[in-house]
Amino acid sequence: MAISESSSAPRRRLLLVEDDGMLERDMRRILVGAGFELLPSVRDEDGLFRTLRQEHADLCLLDIELGGERDGVELAKDIYDEFEVPAVFVSAHSDASTVARAVLVSPHAFVVKPFSERQLLASVELAFSRLDEANKRRNMEDAIAKIAGTLADGGLLPLVKPLHINVDGRPEIATLSSREREVLNGLLANRRVPTIARTLGISPSTVRNHLKSIFSKVGVHSQAQLIDLFLPPDEVAEEG
Repeated sequence: MAISESSSAPRRRLLLVEDDGMLERDMRRILVGAGFELLPSVRDEDGLFRTLRQEHADLCLLDIELGGERDGVELAKDIYDEFEVPAVFVSAHSDASTVARAVLVSPHAFVVKPFSERQLLASVELAFSRLDEANKRRNMEDAIAKIAGTLADGGLLPLVKPLHINVDGRPEIATLSSREREVLNGLLANRRVPTIARTLGISPSTVRNHLKSIFSKVGVHSQAQLIDLFLPPDEVAEEG
């Protein structure tokens, strides 16, 4: 079962996070045979984050039962927050509690061990289908926002009230550079890393580096924590 892609389109890049060597080799054989490009596989959390800081991946196939302090469910949220890499969960357990925890982080697909070649490839195809649809919606939202901004600049639409960072009791905001404040404002305006990068005319990796610096300066570990820290209480309530 080969994946159909345009000959001119770049190959999709996958990262396997699996501590079972035999299973990893089998999955790699199937996915490479289907036309995917695979990054060197990793077995634990350290290897996962080290690889994603150095290489771009379109999708991560993530074993839920990794043998570290945190399991795949926790790691999936962090790698999406930091790198915007979605996950397909791979697990030997399909019990209600495992599935319920997995659903909370919105995986793009779920593969239950043992699986057939067809099941694995179908799950990956489903994940990319969902990812492509999300990217289309995001691109459309960006285009609409640009049009609205142009109309507002021409006086044809009222300007949207700018988002104000909640600085009360937050002296660490003074430690942020002007560019870090721009990145923070973009994040609080519900923009994702690629959109912030395009808006500011910088690369997504530069945006992520700014976010890491912001995390360090204000003492948080994720984008979600950053939003909770700075978003005004009334706007948090409206979102909820």
